[in-house]
Amino acid sequence: MTIRFLALSAALGALSPAAMAQDAPDAAGQVLACRDIADRAARLDCYDAAAAELARQQQSGDIVIVQRSDVEAVERGSFGMSLPSLPRLSLPAFRNRDGHSAVDTAAADAEYVEGVRVIERGSDGSVQRVAMIIDRVETFQGYRLRFHMQNGQVWRQTDNVRLVIPRRSEPMEAEIRTAALGTYMIRVNNRGSAVRVTREQ
Repeated sequence: MTIRFLALSAALGALSPAAMAQDAPDAAGQVLACRDIADRAARLDCYDAAAAELARQQQSGDIVIVQRSDVEAVERGSFGMSLPSLPRLSLPAFRNRDGHSAVDTAAADAEYVEGVRVIERGSDGSVQRVAMIIDRVETFQGYRLRFHMQNGQVWRQTDNVRLVIPRRSEPMEAEIRTAALGTYMIRVNNRGSAVRVTREQ
């Protein structure tokens, strides 16, 4: 299973200057750096030292090992929210063995996961467009709308564009995309105008 090491501490010094690359950025990077050592015995010593340091940092909490599915869950759940206290998680950092990105930024999710379907990713792998099922819509401040999603998310209209909502008997799917200056736009059932929204919860 594809995993990624998230280094939460400052860059570490080399474990063994004679055996390891001095510019290894963290314990996970130091393990990979051992591959470049030609001498078999030195390479094994390097792996032993790097693995021991990696285990120490994992036990101390300096390094956290997460699965790709965990990152995807954070992306889906946090779309539209500002999380300045968390490090940015970017799926392109998951690489195949040939060093290429393991993420197809043009591909959309085939189904909903935890109430969110990712439709589009940017060139850096960040989520740019998602779809959610609308549970109900309410009006406030005259004709502005508040969208309650089946997964519990709530999005509130911030502009003055009038949006016609389909009859209640018709299923409603919201497509939400990123827009300029950190804002978001929502469109219902892929019809009509898109309105500017912000996430409330």
